[in-house]
Amino acid sequence: MYKLALFDIDGTLTKEDGTIDSAVIAAVQKAGQNGTRIILASGRPTFGMLDLAKTFALDKNDGYIISYNGCALYHVPTQKYIIEHFMAEEIVKQLAQAVRQHPEVAPIYYENEKIVTTARNQYVDFEAEVNGSVAYDINHTPLHTPKVIWAAKPSALDAIEAQVRAQFGELCTIARSLPCFLEFTPHGIDKGFAIEEVCKQLGVDIADTFACGDGGNDKTMIERAGIGVAMANGRDDVKAVADFIAPPNSENGVIVAIEKYLL
Repeated sequence: MYKLALFDIDGTLTKEDGTIDSAVIAAVQKAGQNGTRIILASGRPTFGMLDLAKTFALDKNDGYIISYNGCALYHVPTQKYIIEHFMAEEIVKQLAQAVRQHPEVAPIYYENEKIVTTARNQYVDFEAEVNGSVAYDINHTPLHTPKVIWAAKPSALDAIEAQVRAQFGELCTIARSLPCFLEFTPHGIDKGFAIEEVCKQLGVDIADTFACGDGGNDKTMIERAGIGVAMANGRDDVKAVADFIAPPNSENGVIVAIEKYLL
C-alpha cells in the first residue's frame, strides 16, 4: 500500500467542464479510508482548494494541500501552513517590468490570500472563478507573492514562452499548468520539490508515494513519486515520464489508477 497519494485537480480529478464526478470523490475517499494519506497538489491557491479538501474528507483523514505549484504545504485538519515559499522580490519586479512588453498578457499575483492583477483579461477572471473568488485590480506590484502567473490566450503564450524561459529560466521555475497560464515560482520550487518536502515532514520514503496529474506542472511530481500516473488527456512530455497512463479525465480515468494502485 502506498502511504501518500498526491492528486492534481484540474484535468485529473475534474472533467473538462470543471466538475468532479461523484464516483471520483468516492474512490479518493475510499483510498483515504484504507490508510493512504491523501494530498491535493495543485497550482491553485490554498483558499481555492479548501472546499475540495472537505469534499475529499481531508479534514477527517489527516490530509494535506500542496498549493501554488509546490510553494505551500497546508495541514487541513489544523488549518495551518507547515511550509511556505515566496518569490524573491527582485524577480517579481523583473517579471512585472517584462510583462509590460506584452500587452496581451495579464499578470496574476496572490496578496494576502487574494487574487490581484495590474491588468485584467478574461483569463484573470477565469482564475478567480475556478477558485471561487474574485480578482482585485491594483495599481502596484505585490512583492510578497508565492507565485506569478502570466495569463493570456494560448497562442499568445506559445509565441513568447521560449523567450521568457531563456530570460527567466535560471531565476525561477517556469511551468505551463494550463494552455492559458505560464506560471513562475521560486527557483527549484515545483510539485516535485514539494513531494520531497512532504516526505521529509512525514517521515515517508518517496518510494511509498503515488502521484497523478496531467499538466506541465505535474511532470516533476510524477517523475519523483514511487508510482507516477499521467492522464491520457495530459501533455505528451508528462505521459513520457509516467509509470502508468490512466484513461482521460472525460472517462474518470483517475478511478482506474486508484483501483490499480491504492485499493
